[in-house]
Amino acid sequence: MGRPYWSRDHPDATNATLLDFTVHGRVTDANLPDLLRAYATGQNDVQSGFTTAYFHSPGELANDFGAEGLAEPQLFGIEGPLWPALDTADAQRAGPLFVNAMACARAFETDPAIIGASAHLLAVARAGR
Repeated sequence: MGRPYWSRDHPDATNATLLDFTVHGRVTDANLPDLLRAYATGQNDVQSGFTTAYFHSPGELANDFGAEGLAEPQLFGIEGPLWPALDTADAQRAGPLFVNAMACARAFETDPAIIGASAHLLAVARAGR
C-alpha cells in the first residue's frame, strides 16, 4: 500500500467567488462578466478583490492527481453547500445554523453531485511505492 498524498493547498471550487459575491450582494453589471469567466475557466482575476488563483472543479482536481501518477483520489467538499448562508447569518442565528450546516456538510462531503458547492475541496490519494 502506498503512502497517503495530501494536496499542499486546498483548492478552491470554481464557483466560490461567484457564490461569495452573490451572497454578499456584490455582483454588478461591471464585475459579472469577470465572475462568470472565472467560473467557466477556473482562472480568477485579482481585480475581483481575491488573490490570483486557479479554481478547480471536482473533476479537474481528480484529473490533476491522475496526471501526477496518483491513484484516483477521494474528494471531499470542506464547507458543504450551506457556507454562503453561514457567511450572512446574524449572531442569533449563527449557532443553530452552524450545527445544521455542519450536519449537512458531513452528509454531502463525498457526494459527487454536491461537493462542488463547497468553497474548498480536499483530495486524498495514495502514491505508489
